[in-house]
Amino acid sequence: MNPIDDGDLYDTFLLGGQRSPGVVTFEGLERDEGWETQKAKSASGGENVCNGPPPIKFRARIFIWRDHAVDHFRAWDLWRPILKAPVKEGQQQALDFYHPCAAEIELSAVVVGKHSPALPDGLGGANITIEFLEHRPSQAKQLGKVQGSRGGGFTGFSAFFGGGGLGGATSNGNGGGLDFGEPAGTKKTPTERVAKADPNAQKKARNKADEEEYAAISAAPSR
Repeated sequence: MNPIDDGDLYDTFLLGGQRSPGVVTFEGLERDEGWETQKAKSASGGENVCNGPPPIKFRARIFIWRDHAVDHFRAWDLWRPILKAPVKEGQQQALDFYHPCAAEIELSAVVVGKHSPALPDGLGGANITIEFLEHRPSQAKQLGKVQGSRGGGFTGFSAFFGGGGLGGATSNGNGGGLDFGEPAGTKKTPTERVAKADPNAQKKARNKADEEEYAAISAAPSR
């Protein structure tokens, strides 16, 4: 489906199963995926957090006219009562909405925010503006954060000091350079797995490793 071969399907929309009169154009019919940048004070960078897509607020502008083939003014009089959807328990009843462009961004239900009358354009036609708000019930979910970019990368690095080569398993013992951490797929000992699962144990293991590294650096011969 496309507006070239199926232009008639793009000229109108369905609201509550009833086709709109005239020819429609939209403003603001776009999906915001809900990303927010959370920046700490006095720090560069920030965390990109996805809070989920918020409801879309958009406008439909309908142009109607009368000619020998069709009377859109009459069609408007018959169609506009649907804009006054019934109110149930203090809330307006949502209406099914269909237009090919709306379907692309998975918008399928709306409530009517406000609408204008048929305002004459001085040339024999009239314009109608309708403001819609997507009906999208909230869904509790954990916030999603960007976990890093794809394409691999290093898992960390340790420094070499002096001629002793104080690196880990991947150290070549030559010193004077940087050892970029563990390669992908490195196996962990049971102790390391427990440390990873328990934050307190992880902190203790990290402190112990820092102490050992510091002691080794202190014992290394100076240049």
